[in-house]
Amino acid sequence: MNPGRMNPGRMNPGRMNPGRMNPGRMNPGRMNPFPRPPRPGPASPGGASWVPLLAVSLGYFMVILDATAVNLALPALRQDLGGGITGLQWVVDGYTLAFAALLLSAGVAGDHGAP
Repeated sequence: MNPGRMNPGRMNPGRMNPGRMNPGRMNPGRMNPFPRPPRPGPASPGGASWVPLLAVSLGYFMVILDATAVNLALPALRQDLGGGITGLQWVVDGYTLAFAALLLSAGVAGDHGAP
């Protein structure tokens, strides 16, 4: 044992008064109210740690692409269908609601392992 290092819960007579616990350490008989979070392990050996990042990035790109496509189609919808601003807002809201419902359903299906 290295005499310069202190063990948790033990006295170090060279630095402290005899009979006192080290104030920088917790008493081993008490529970620690602030436990340390577990350290993350190394990346997977197959090198597949970038796959979730790619999946999230691709999903976010698709959301932006869909919103852009709907917003670009609004002038043509207004000309062809003759609707006003309120009608165009309903188109965007309806598309967003349908997309969100399908996205949530696909997430649940993916969690359960369905294709």
